[in-house]
Amino acid sequence: MSRKAFFKYGLIICLIIVVSLYFAKTPKQVLLSFDVEEVNTPEQVNFILEELSAVNASATFFVQGNFALENPDLIKKISKKYEISSHTMTHPRLQKINESQVKWELTESKKVLMNMTNKTIKGFRAPYNGLNKETMTLIKNNYEYDASMFKGYSWFFPPIPNGLKEVPISTMLFIPMEDVIFTYYLKMGDFGYFLMSNKRKETISIDFHPQHIWEHKLAFKYLLEKYSSQGAKFMSHEEYLGIK
Repeated sequence: MSRKAFFKYGLIICLIIVVSLYFAKTPKQVLLSFDVEEVNTPEQVNFILEELSAVNASATFFVQGNFALENPDLIKKISKKYEISSHTMTHPRLQKINESQVKWELTESKKVLMNMTNKTIKGFRAPYNGLNKETMTLIKNNYEYDASMFKGYSWFFPPIPNGLKEVPISTMLFIPMEDVIFTYYLKMGDFGYFLMSNKRKETISIDFHPQHIWEHKLAFKYLLEKYSSQGAKFMSHEEYLGIK
């Protein structure tokens, strides 16, 4: 393809994106979720709590069990205002361990979080969004919903068992709306948060990681304020599903 043709088709694609954004629906519901893991620090998580409070936003925190054991006071603090869900005990790739180990990761993390918060733990997100058929069955046996899948990627994931609810992570031009993808893998930095703040669907689900927010504090704050100014309602996953 010649350079002239390349720019021509590039311009057409840009125009399609601009037009689609212009005519897209104003977001009504924004589901914010945070994967809290051992690599994170209490300082990073507390920054998120401050910014959520500034726009009066609900959210869901998918917490790794070992992080909870190391930071019980912080988890109790989060649970007073936000939904706590499970992100396994040790954050393994579930496809790489045997079924008994997977079962332990799911059940032990739930037990730790329930004992710590005195609340029912309803949701689960798999590390690295990694699922297989056996894991999905174990999730169904222990949780009310899963939040590991990407919207429009059902061909990539195993079938959802009957009775298990699913809250998929939104996509933008087929790119999952996870800050780790926009800021780390695609190297977009603050611009990645800007793009995610311009997603215009009635319901949007975004997955964040505290360590990446920490590197892009102002961009994260901008994203929250942008959706807030549009009148979007921030919801936890359990609120969205009506199981709170």
